[in-house]
Amino acid sequence: MRSDSNKPSPQENSVRRFSWGRLAVKLFAFFGLAGLGLYLLQIYSRPDVDIDRTKPLSISSTDSGTGNSGASNSNSGDSDLEIGLPKGAVTARVNQKIIDQAEHPFDPLAEIAQLSLAEIDKNIQDYTTTLVSQVRVKGKLQDEKYVFCKIRHARSVGESKSEKDIPFSVYTLFLKPKANVGQEAIWVDGWHEGNLVAHTTGMMNVKIFYLDPDGSLAMDGNLHPIREIGFRNLMLKMAELTKNSREHGECKVKLKRNAEVNGVKCTVFEVIHPVKRDHFENHIARIYIDDSKNIPIAYEAYLWPEKEGEQPPLLEKYYYTDLKLNVGLTHDDFQADNKEYNYPKW
Repeated sequence: MRSDSNKPSPQENSVRRFSWGRLAVKLFAFFGLAGLGLYLLQIYSRPDVDIDRTKPLSISSTDSGTGNSGASNSNSGDSDLEIGLPKGAVTARVNQKIIDQAEHPFDPLAEIAQLSLAEIDKNIQDYTTTLVSQVRVKGKLQDEKYVFCKIRHARSVGESKSEKDIPFSVYTLFLKPKANVGQEAIWVDGWHEGNLVAHTTGMMNVKIFYLDPDGSLAMDGNLHPIREIGFRNLMLKMAELTKNSREHGECKVKLKRNAEVNGVKCTVFEVIHPVKRDHFENHIARIYIDDSKNIPIAYEAYLWPEKEGEQPPLLEKYYYTDLKLNVGLTHDDFQADNKEYNYPKW
């Protein structure tokens, strides 16, 4: 048995408790300062946000003489000039009269979709853009997002498929909202076992994440996976919409000229499903086609209003602004170790 003389005195116990307490305070202070340092480092090393890329959108969809005026099926140069369209614009091949007299009002849209896809595949290899989007998820309208994108189309560099084939590639950088600024993601078809490569910001930006594009984390706040981004996929969506909706009646198509998205003149095709049916995705869908580039640069979709007389609620919208085509993107633009990006080291 230990004698009382070997027991620590109350003073010694006090010293020991005091020592452990001081150590805990020091450790707390150390890790607190280290965390603050990492946070500040993350803020100041965050990619600069180009303010010009986050300017509010300017959208107009005024209709000036859509009716029966405009181009005829002959696609003559005089008709192009008469309606103020650039020569060679694929949208000059159709007007409201042609749509109204078609076997199905979607038939002229299908033709425009195929022409636009042909133009894209022939002339556009890659581009940068600021994508402005807003979607409704589980009934709740999300905040508007501004995302800078680098997009490279898939193509073969030779006559036959080989290892040199260039896959569809995407890089994104969040510009808005504030909570997401600086977040980056990369997805390249066939790379990283199909996963997207992402990172967060702030104190948590210490590790690269490889995420399933269809998983809950990657799809949080989105309606579509990253592989469906880009105006080529937007035109594919239009082609699919025309194919599926052609099987059903109860739809109308309206054409509007001289619409503008941030000053870019467009022709708008508005698809209306007056009656809510299970086979229709939306009440109203609008696709904006840039008349000079022959590409779709905006898409809007609205649901049916809950009560008669109410405005249709927005389901989703996407605007491709500040487009720069064929900028020469390379594999380095889709690598996490690119020095211009802010991915952590591991």
